[in-house]
Amino acid sequence: MTEGGAVEVREFRVGDKIAERFTVEEVLPPLGTYPHFRASDSENPTHKCVLSQIGRPTKESEPDKVKRGLEKATRALSWVRVPGCLVPKEFILHEGILFSVFADIKGVLLDIYVKEQQPPISKMVHWVTDIAAMLEQIHESRQPQFVGNLPVRNILVNADGEVQLLGFDLNPDLKLEFIPADDTAPRSPDAKFDARSDVWCLGKLLQQMVEAGGETARKAYREANDLRTMVQTMTHEDPEKRISNMATLKSRLERMSWKDGPKVDKSSQLDAPIVELTREEADKFKEVKERIKILMGVCVLLFLLVALLGQTLFPDLGDF
Repeated sequence: MTEGGAVEVREFRVGDKIAERFTVEEVLPPLGTYPHFRASDSENPTHKCVLSQIGRPTKESEPDKVKRGLEKATRALSWVRVPGCLVPKEFILHEGILFSVFADIKGVLLDIYVKEQQPPISKMVHWVTDIAAMLEQIHESRQPQFVGNLPVRNILVNADGEVQLLGFDLNPDLKLEFIPADDTAPRSPDAKFDARSDVWCLGKLLQQMVEAGGETARKAYREANDLRTMVQTMTHEDPEKRISNMATLKSRLERMSWKDGPKVDKSSQLDAPIVELTREEADKFKEVKERIKILMGVCVLLFLLVALLGQTLFPDLGDF
């Protein structure tokens, strides 16, 4: 840290080496205050990566504490394995400066994508559902983290049309935190952030996507009464009246149906004609067997009747 409290960073240019392993190939726009670089890795030449320059650790004078802190952070992040949520895969030190190493993800910023492609409301809800799944894992990790505000520019849409959530990184204290890409995003009004705060953020994010999508998206949103009611609940000023967690939010979003979604196949086994798959072979002697059973039954009854009659007429015969 510098005297003014700002994180100390260094300037790197294309071609510079970092930790004798990474070669800077492109200087990327910073995320918050962290400079970012696309680089090649001599240990994995076929894959590019992104380096995030965190700055000098606050405990740099105590190397053992820095080492233990990074090991602890790595273990905590190993629990986050949900597709689309980008977290550091390792950390490196270069001349006292700490870097996070991320997988390289290319895409289009969400607000630009929505403006240019104008996806349907159902797609926007699908994205919010995916981000809820990502945040659910972050909330349940060993170092629970709540974002509190979620700028549209922290989200990329990749070549497959799926969202990628950026911004989770270490701070100089070696703690995981969420770094907003800008300060213009709506911020939760809660005094202390929790899962309900992030539900609020996702409601606001959906509203921002609708606005960016133009009149077509706004009209579809006005007609989606169930969705508007849910977003009102998500963004309620009173946290206790919001949806309580990401699992519940996902479940409710997934139950929504859309006229532009895939058609449900109404045919089922209940509608299908009944097909006789097996047939019992006819028994040629079935009728004869039935008659024999009846005759045997009659004989048994006659025997019992004769025995009863004999006991009645000749009661003393049993004494001999």
